[in-house]
Amino acid sequence: MTLPRNAAGFSLLEALVAIFFTSAALLAAAPLFVHASHATDAGADMGAVGAIAVDRMEQLRQELWRNFGTGGSLTTNVAGFFDDSDPDFLVRWQVTDNVSPSQTRSITVVVLPLTDQLGPRRSVEITSIRGR
Repeated sequence: MTLPRNAAGFSLLEALVAIFFTSAALLAAAPLFVHASHATDAGADMGAVGAIAVDRMEQLRQELWRNFGTGGSLTTNVAGFFDDSDPDFLVRWQVTDNVSPSQTRSITVVVLPLTDQLGPRRSVEITSIRGR
C-alpha cells in the first residue's frame, strides 16, 4: 500500500535537520548551566562565611564586661583574638574602646576562607557596638 504524496509525516531529512538544530541549541545553553552551578556554589560559600562571622559576634557579645578586654587585629593573628580551629576559615576580631558614646566598645569580626573558593576569595566583616 502506498501513501499519497501529501500524506502527513516527516521525511528522514526533515527529522535529521530538526535533531541537528535541537542539539545545537542544547550545546549553546550548556555553559549557562555550568555558570549557574558555580554561582550557586559561590553563594553557598559566602553564606557559610557569614554564618561563622555572626556566630563569633554572638559569642563575643555574650562575654561579661569585666572579661571583655580590648585589643586584637583584623590583619594579623593576635593571641586571644583569633580562631583557627576550623581548617577552612580563619576568624579574627578586634575590640576597641569608643570615645563617644562613652562606656561602649566596638567589636569587629572578620572571617577569611582558607580553602579554595569558587571565584575570588571573599571575606566577611561585621561590626557591633556593645555597652557596659
